[in-house]
Amino acid sequence: MTDFLKRSISGIIFVGVLTASVFWSQFALIILFLLISVLGLHEYFNFFPKIDKTKPFRLISFAVGILSYLIISLQATPYVPAVFLVIIPLLFVLLIMTFLFSHGSKPVINAVISIAGIIYVSMPFALMTLIGKPGISTGDYQPWSIMGYFILMWVYDVFAYLTGSLFGKHSLYPSVSPGKSWEGVIGGLVFTLIAAYPVYLLSGEFNLFHWAVIAVIIVTFGTLGDLTESRLKRQANVKDSGHILPGHGGVLDRFDGVLFNAPAVLCYILIFAA
Repeated sequence: MTDFLKRSISGIIFVGVLTASVFWSQFALIILFLLISVLGLHEYFNFFPKIDKTKPFRLISFAVGILSYLIISLQATPYVPAVFLVIIPLLFVLLIMTFLFSHGSKPVINAVISIAGIIYVSMPFALMTLIGKPGISTGDYQPWSIMGYFILMWVYDVFAYLTGSLFGKHSLYPSVSPGKSWEGVIGGLVFTLIAAYPVYLLSGEFNLFHWAVIAVIIVTFGTLGDLTESRLKRQANVKDSGHILPGHGGVLDRFDGVLFNAPAVLCYILIFAA
């Protein structure tokens, strides 16, 4: 089976699972991305034994990451009041104390790596689930809001790749990701802006202007997320973050854009569009 066929089949299956979760219920979406968050943390921590022989304490980091994810993502439901958010700083204090009083080498560096992993992986996935409930504490779950967000991301990924392959001549950041070009980013942006119109017609949640701004945010911050993950992989001297998605690599390879653009999109929605 060719790599293209593997990539296509796994991509179709994943899109189907994600779409079914989005439209099934908000809880299905939260559960799906809880699993994705755990896999993403696993891939993140796999980078660091290869970088300066650091050894983050995975067990407590996973526990803090999972609890932080659940506390944030469940804010849009009646079951976890906002007061529970104060638990998150306490969890980080516990994580820091665990490392500072550990007997391993480089405890401070290990603590920083662990905290950064939770902020980099778990929290953005949690914030992403809130895009489907823009009012967060008020209003009903809007599956087309979160679906529109994913559609715009997929359009950008596909057309950035296609336009970059056909017309790419000027590398975006050669030392980090030589395969990405300015032509690809610009082409992807143009098609994502075009896709904002049908997404607006389907969703009915935000006006066309808001969807156009969301498209720009997705492209801008998604590209930064892509480059950040490329930097991590280059530092760890690995091609992919994992192998769970045939043809796509790992969870962080597939969702590197989400980690940066989901918090930015949610901030925009809460400030300007909610």
